[in-house]
Amino acid sequence: MTLLCARLAAFSSLVIVGCAQPASPPADTPAPVTETKPAAPAVDMKAVAAKLVKSAAIKEGDIVGISGGVKDWQLLEDLSVEVRKAGAFPLTTVGSDELSRRMVADVPEKYDSQKPALDMKVMEMVDAFIALDYIERDDLLAGVPASRLA
Repeated sequence: MTLLCARLAAFSSLVIVGCAQPASPPADTPAPVTETKPAAPAVDMKAVAAKLVKSAAIKEGDIVGISGGVKDWQLLEDLSVEVRKAGAFPLTTVGSDELSRRMVADVPEKYDSQKPALDMKVMEMVDAFIALDYIERDDLLAGVPASRLA
């Protein structure tokens, strides 16, 4: 019993010591160095858009589908302007993680087997399509039954 009490007393001392406020460093002690990451270089979205449109060989009169997410709105705008500057016509659509999740989770299952009529008509209409992946969350469709995802 004495050994148990001694161990409890030692443990209690450790807990108290562990919870005690750290002593303030002496005034002449330098402040701790905190590591900072360098800022990411700024990206010129207008230049990126111009290169994408040029590399896609967009030409006057083309109809160009452009899709992406709200997080890439600036690039979507710049792509649309560059497409129009080439004399082509942009059709820009925007999505989000929440919209993608709700289109599966909230729409009745009976519509899962419908042909994507609008998407098919748009694809027949466009000469080129620029799509930016906008899904940000890996767990976006967690909890949605596998039968709905099929």
